[in-house]
Amino acid sequence: MPALGHHRLDTIKSEDVQRLKRHLEAKAPTTVNNVLAVLSVLLKKAVEWEVIEHMPCAIKLLPVPKGSATFYNFDEFERLVDAARVLDRRTLLICSWAVRRGSGAARWSRWSGRTWTW
Repeated sequence: MPALGHHRLDTIKSEDVQRLKRHLEAKAPTTVNNVLAVLSVLLKKAVEWEVIEHMPCAIKLLPVPKGSATFYNFDEFERLVDAARVLDRRTLLICSWAVRRGSGAARWSRWSGRTWTW
């Protein structure tokens, strides 16, 4: 059942948005933020298209904890590239692009004198 379905756009208040957040509390913060973003865009477009006169409420997104990145060492990179080389050229290409682009391994390998053969 829609959480705000019974409201006219110009009657949605900040209290209703907070109830919506409460209704979605079992969902991940990113999922809740996606719902809130859709609502925000909908209301802003309604103002732009002169369906309503002004934004009827404030919509604040939830804080989303930042994830931590893991990095591979050179031995793990070599195993990854060897496995990709065995599979096919497309996998090898994707793997090599990811290693060079995402990890900084290409810069580090030039600095350390380590070479990578693709």
